[in-house]
Amino acid sequence: MFLAPAKVEKITYEGLFRGAFVAWQFFALVLSGAILTMTTPPSEMISGLEKLLRPFKYLGIPTQDIAVMVSMALRFVPTLLEEFDRIRLAQTARGAEVRTGPLLQRVKTAASMTLPLMMSALRRADELAEAMEARGYHSGPRTTLRVLRISGPDYAALSGLAIFIALLSIARIYVG
Repeated sequence: MFLAPAKVEKITYEGLFRGAFVAWQFFALVLSGAILTMTTPPSEMISGLEKLLRPFKYLGIPTQDIAVMVSMALRFVPTLLEEFDRIRLAQTARGAEVRTGPLLQRVKTAASMTLPLMMSALRRADELAEAMEARGYHSGPRTTLRVLRISGPDYAALSGLAIFIALLSIARIYVG
């Protein structure tokens, strides 16, 4: 879809501003996710997510299982990135032009790396499922080592987040 050259009608200040605004939103999302994963241990992230999802528990939604799945997915991202880098290095060793060359060639090379990455991800997911089963994992009520309580820094972070969201909302109103 985006590989074919497109005709650009006219570049406007509004379009540039909207593009910069969307880029800023994406940057803020990635930065906040990075800060969250760097500063919060996975066990606390699971507990916090369980508390956040608690109202849905009364609708019959397995909130604890969802929290565990999200946590495992977050832990899986660095593993997938390492695996992708390993596959990229293997393709480069075989003579594939991964980062240089014509765009179409790079797209084909990226596509050839997708299948091994998916196979590796499925293999690792299967290994994780077997390990969880061997350790007696079951869905249902869980216990935690520490009970999380909201504290001063948490209120400060929530206040900052509320201000940030309010500013983004105001900017969204004016940008459109």
